[in-house]
Amino acid sequence: MKGKITRFILAFGLATLAVTVQAQPTAHYLTPQNRVAAVGPEISIAFPKEMFFVSARYLYEFIAENRAQGQTFTLSFTKRF
Repeated sequence: MKGKITRFILAFGLATLAVTVQAQPTAHYLTPQNRVAAVGPEISIAFPKEMFFVSARYLYEFIAENRAQGQTFTLSFTKRF
């Protein structure tokens, strides 16, 4: 009985995010500027033969101004047909 070997590519990296929303004039006032920065690890696994990819990313937000500050976890599955 022969076993099946699955080959995959594993990648580790650093994920970053920086968002700035410029002030927009409204009818009676100027809305404040909104910005945030985030950093965290990312792990991706690719199965080239199956054309299937999995990615997990965690971001810790800091330097939040005029908005909520928090944490984000994203898990993505991609299958090419």
